[in-house]
Amino acid sequence: MLCGICDTDSSKSRLAEEVQVPFYSDLSELLKIPDLEVVHVCTPNGYHGEQTLQILKKGIHVVCEKPMALTVTESKAMCEASKTSGKHIFCVMQNRYSPPAQWLKKVIDENLIGTISLVQINCFWNRDNRYYTPGNWRGTKNLDGGVLFTQFSHFVDLAYWLFGSPKVVYSKLENFLHQETTEFPDTGTALLELPGDGLLTFTFTTNAWDKNLESSITVFGSEGTLKIGGQYMEKVEMVHAKNLIFPELPPSNPPNNYGQFTGSASNHLKVLDNVFNTLRGTALPDAGPEQGLAVVEIIEDMHKKANVSK
Repeated sequence: MLCGICDTDSSKSRLAEEVQVPFYSDLSELLKIPDLEVVHVCTPNGYHGEQTLQILKKGIHVVCEKPMALTVTESKAMCEASKTSGKHIFCVMQNRYSPPAQWLKKVIDENLIGTISLVQINCFWNRDNRYYTPGNWRGTKNLDGGVLFTQFSHFVDLAYWLFGSPKVVYSKLENFLHQETTEFPDTGTALLELPGDGLLTFTFTTNAWDKNLESSITVFGSEGTLKIGGQYMEKVEMVHAKNLIFPELPPSNPPNNYGQFTGSASNHLKVLDNVFNTLRGTALPDAGPEQGLAVVEIIEDMHKKANVSK
């Protein structure tokens, strides 16, 4: 049962009125609700860490939107607070639930295309002046953190979830078209080493004109090549493998709609199902804080190893 909504923007009180729950403008007041079990943190990225820690100290579980935090240091503090309090942090890694991703996970885990030598991930999206408006938290380094955190952390998570924690060898980042609207690069490419053997390239931009173009992953194995593509990795585009045929999968959910922009597939209900089932004792968390930390570590390492010329 929804117990309340909290936001510093008083105009959001209409949402509370629509669903007939109290509205709070201060998180500490929300946390006084009797028998409160879970708080869903949906605030700007830079607030995730401090607010999650505040909630855990009250002995309340947290559902934390991506990214878990903007630094490894803060993410580690969140992991430790979860252990100390005995309360869960459920990290929202919604792309894991799409049918193509679930299928690819099975293919990789069961070694159905042999030894993986190369993985290529492409994320070509649009975020322009319609998105980065003056005075907004978007585009700021301390609250947004950059496109790898805000737009593409779901796809960094897929790399980690599918192949284990890769090691960043090199990255190149540039800010080509957003110098006036953001404090961070809009384009980049990174080379990573997969655990064991194999390479992974991750190329991204928010400079696709007018709308998102592609989010894809191509996997080269010794016994097959696969590609999942579309705007949000929502469909299998190619299967050429020794022991696999093109799969018949249920359709992916439509993308999240943010007005002039869309994002990855809307799988939040599956995330929340996992939360409820975990708290009922019938499931384990699909994405706990250690996995959220792993994603932040990869992104932070991409930034640290970046060669930026502009």
